[in-house]
Amino acid sequence: MDDKSDESVYVSIIASNRLAANYLADIVSRRSRNYLVYLEEPFDGSSGQGPIVFVLDSSYPSLPVGHWVRDLGSRFENPRFVVVDVARKDAEIVHLLCLGVHGFVDHSSVAGTLLSAIDAVASGHHWVSRRVLQLYVDLTAQHGSARKRRSQVPTAREAEVLELAKRRLSNREIAQILEIRESTVKYHISNILGKLGASTRHDLAGGAANAGRVRESRTGGKSCEFVPPA
Repeated sequence: MDDKSDESVYVSIIASNRLAANYLADIVSRRSRNYLVYLEEPFDGSSGQGPIVFVLDSSYPSLPVGHWVRDLGSRFENPRFVVVDVARKDAEIVHLLCLGVHGFVDHSSVAGTLLSAIDAVASGHHWVSRRVLQLYVDLTAQHGSARKRRSQVPTAREAEVLELAKRRLSNREIAQILEIRESTVKYHISNILGKLGASTRHDLAGGAANAGRVRESRTGGKSCEFVPPA
C-alpha cells in the first residue's frame, strides 16, 4: 500500500465572512501534515497532486450547500466537503450526506474536531456519528422504493429553495440569491408544501418538515428531502 502521509491536501475555506474564514484557516494551519490552505476557491481545475477538501461554513448567506457541492463538483476532480454549522438533527445531517457532503462539524466543537474531520474525508471516509451513518445506509438501502414515489420528492431546485426558506428568507431574497423570478419561488414553495405535507412556511423552517423522515431522489446526483411521517 502506498504511503500517502506526505501527500499534499488542498483545503479551501468558504465562510460567511473573512473573520470566520481566518478562524477556520488558523485551525487547519495547526496541522503538521502538508496542508495547503486557501480562502475561497484555490485554483481553476484539479491540482493533480492530492485530495481537495472544501470546508463550507453553511451560515454563508449567498447560496445553499447543495449549490456549492454541485458547482464545485463539476469543476474539480473528486472534491470532498466538510460542512461547519450549528448543531443539527440527525435527519438534517443525513440530508447533507445525500447532497454529497462527506463530513459535518458543529461550531461548538470545531476547534477540537475540524482537523480530524478533514483528515477523514481527505482519506476517503465520512465524518459523522455512527448513528447518522446508519440512518444514511438505511436510506440508501430503500432506494428502490423511493424511486417509485419520486413524484413526492422535491426536485434539486426545490431542495435549494427549501434550504433557503428554512433560513426564513423572503421570496424576494430567495429569488435574488438563486437568480430566478419571485413568481418562480412562489411556485416552488407551493410544490414543496404539498410534497412535504406542510401547511405554512413556518412548518418548513422547523416544524412538520423537520419532524419527518428523509427520502432519497435522483436529481443528477444524490439528494434527499424531509418527508412527514405517515
